[in-house]
Amino acid sequence: MATIQKRKNKNGTLSYKVMIRAQDGFPPAYNTLPSFQEAKEWAILEEAKRKQGTYSPETSRKQQTLAHLVDSYIENILPLKPGSAEDVLRHLIWWKQRIGNLSLSRVTSQIIAESRRELAQTTTAKGTLRSPSTTN
Repeated sequence: MATIQKRKNKNGTLSYKVMIRAQDGFPPAYNTLPSFQEAKEWAILEEAKRKQGTYSPETSRKQQTLAHLVDSYIENILPLKPGSAEDVLRHLIWWKQRIGNLSLSRVTSQIIAESRRELAQTTTAKGTLRSPSTTN
């Protein structure tokens, strides 16, 4: 059975978080959508896929991009970390611009290492190379 929670975003807009935690052997499914109607429709479709046997968590992961994951983190987790939010936000935006278009199933350790090497070779606003703590 799906649960839909109304959430107020930092900018004042509303979004709706859908959680499907059925006892059907599949892992829980989550999604955040801008309208209640979209959230309700998504929940109905996901539950129908589970009942018909066409649901595959792997398929969901293939469709979700790293950019979506970063946006979700910025919206839901980052506000809880006010002390380091500014730096973390800057880092997340860099990663989103660099590999955000990739689906989660295509993000590999090789791509992350290559991107990290690229980050280490860029210079800061002061003209110095990034420190190891930034690229780690």
